[in-house]
Amino acid sequence: GTAVLIMQCAVRSAFARYSMKELKKVMEMYVKAAKDRDLQLCQEAYACSQKVRHRNHYVVKLERLKYCLEKEVELEEKFKTLVNLTLQEVDETFEKLVEEGRDVGMSTDLFKKAEAMYEQVAEKRACRDILREQVSSGDPDETLIKDTLTRLAKLKDKYGPGMGVEEEAEAQALHDHILAEIKISKRLGEKLEATALNLDCIPVEVDAGGLNDAHKELNDFGPRKALSRELLCLSTFSSKARSAIVAAVKEASEVDLVKEESIDPWEAFLALVEDKDEVLDLTSDFAK
Repeated sequence: GTAVLIMQCAVRSAFARYSMKELKKVMEMYVKAAKDRDLQLCQEAYACSQKVRHRNHYVVKLERLKYCLEKEVELEEKFKTLVNLTLQEVDETFEKLVEEGRDVGMSTDLFKKAEAMYEQVAEKRACRDILREQVSSGDPDETLIKDTLTRLAKLKDKYGPGMGVEEEAEAQALHDHILAEIKISKRLGEKLEATALNLDCIPVEVDAGGLNDAHKELNDFGPRKALSRELLCLSTFSSKARSAIVAAVKEASEVDLVKEESIDPWEAFLALVEDKDEVLDLTSDFAK
């Protein structure tokens, strides 16, 4: 029994030394193959690793390198044809192949050319998606629209008119509309501020004509910004509130409130305030 144990220990020791020797050789071959991206050396190292049952982290990395280099050869053949496509012909299949090339760490000249084509189309698609979202938005961002149009202009300057998108004209028109809308909204905001109610000194007559004209101008223009629409709500409420206050003051001047305590000259105004939710949310940050 003792002799058998000694023999087993000797065999295991010898195999361990052999495994360590082979794994060291695999490690050295892996390092060189990874540095040079040498598929043949990588395959030789992989074959060597299969002789050893033990798998250390170098063997795991070797297996990944083998996959990457073999995939690179496969993709390189496909890119020989694909790089001759026009930008208009670059489709999702092309993009998927470029993504695979990035995943395996390709850096060949063909891949770099294909990647450049992909980036151009990806940039164009990103700009198109932004413009589509903005033209259909209930609160478009004029700065984002302008920046996106500038990105497209740079693409067209560098790669030709084929990099344009059909959404450009509509987006440009929307951008111009918003800039004009902002000026009109500013005038309405100024009228709201100029005709602000002072409950400590309520006049019997209030000229809201300028406010109503500014409201109509913005409403007729067709506001696209959420802020402009909220301004319209505020001016609507302000106009109605002013009318109710004027009516209340006039009624108060005609009634002996001491004798007729049941008469409330503020009834019209208070009714409007209680019903304000139909006009706008006065709890919003903008209303405050």
